[in-house]
Amino acid sequence: MKKHFFAFSLIACAVGVILPTQAFAVKLYGAGSLRDSLTEVAESFNEKYGIPVETRFGPFGLTREFIEQEFSESGKSADVFASADIDNPQILFEEGLSKPVVNFTSNRMTAVVRSGQGFVKKQLIKLDHHI
Repeated sequence: MKKHFFAFSLIACAVGVILPTQAFAVKLYGAGSLRDSLTEVAESFNEKYGIPVETRFGPFGLTREFIEQEFSESGKSADVFASADIDNPQILFEEGLSKPVVNFTSNRMTAVVRSGQGFVKKQLIKLDHHI
């Protein structure tokens, strides 16, 4: 019996060393405005790699505060924080709670108005919105 137990233990240790550790889940937190697009990305990631993605969406300032609270309570939090506002992720970086902030996409905000509403073309300002 001891021989079998020893052999099983040896095999279990060898398998543990040989096989790479798989992530149990990825935590993706994002701004509420990104819910639809990031949910689709999370589902595709799960289908392709078999790794579940836990998501949490809300106002980016409150989400940053939640991340800070999680870190203070458990020492860990989101793996990815996607925010339409660069300031909140930058605060997490400056607090030492994240790696440097990376802009992964951007878009242009466009205003459309009916003619004759008193808007002069020169009054419309081009706004770039970074995500």
